[in-house]
Amino acid sequence: MNDQPIAPASLMKLAALFFSPTGRISRQAYWLAVAVLTCINFSLWPLWEGMMVIQTGADGVDHLVMTGTGPIAKSILLLFQWVFFVLIAKRARDFGWPGLIALLSAVPLVNFLVLLGVGLKAGDPGPNRFGWAPNQ
Repeated sequence: MNDQPIAPASLMKLAALFFSPTGRISRQAYWLAVAVLTCINFSLWPLWEGMMVIQTGADGVDHLVMTGTGPIAKSILLLFQWVFFVLIAKRARDFGWPGLIALLSAVPLVNFLVLLGVGLKAGDPGPNRFGWAPNQ
């Protein structure tokens, strides 16, 4: 096993992948990042589950409601949303669409289609107006 510390340049690339909205990313990087975020989200399930209750509304219909969401949980949820916006924007730019398409991921039911759609569409093989192809 290699006991060398992770190079700062590698950490910067990883941070840029998840937090910087500029540039383009490949389908492989996109799906790996989505998988990492999904694993992190599932590992936080006890936190989310502890805040969910079923309440009967005035209309007599049961609703799943998150209660007790403190500042830490709200910050985590906001961070997750930002990272998904960043990943979707970068993927959209890889095939020439503007990054603002990522805002569609905030629309319920449309969000899944956007997440899946940008992950399946092939990117431009060479440079486009958003930069070089991610594999070059």
